[in-house]
Amino acid sequence: MVAYLLMFGVFGPLFILPKGKQHGSFSISLFTQLYGLNYPAIHCKWVEYENLPKELNQVHAGYIYFDIRNINKKYALPNKFFSFLNNGIPVVVNRAMDMKNIIEKHQCGIVIDKDDPTAEEYVEQFLRLYKDRKMLARMSKNAREAMKNHYCWEKMEERLAAIYKGLK
Repeated sequence: MVAYLLMFGVFGPLFILPKGKQHGSFSISLFTQLYGLNYPAIHCKWVEYENLPKELNQVHAGYIYFDIRNINKKYALPNKFFSFLNNGIPVVVNRAMDMKNIIEKHQCGIVIDKDDPTAEEYVEQFLRLYKDRKMLARMSKNAREAMKNHYCWEKMEERLAAIYKGLK
């Protein structure tokens, strides 16, 4: 196994493999192959739940890929999505409807406007965030603001209370 230098933290189900080896559609050496870099630039590992906050502090971008041919996943809002936003981590997603709507409304990530984007298309968006740190910082701030003002439990409690009150 090769040791990888964390140059730009990406959080998602990537696999650490020797250069050129692939698992599914992602290759750890994809950055080096696409952009001629002399170091692997993506590092990710499985993280135990209790270590998640510490690990998320080192992450610059997250991604979620769903096969949206499955109607449940097309409209899903996974906990991981809100964990990213809560930690100020911009999210790169495919055209999964509800995540797309939140990202576009709050400008807190990037939507690849395809049902099934390639690994290269995800990497291009990571590179875009890596190169444009002002955009990254703006999206990070927007992610935190979206959680604070719209999607935190306190706001959800207010919405639920209003719904129950309206049922009387």
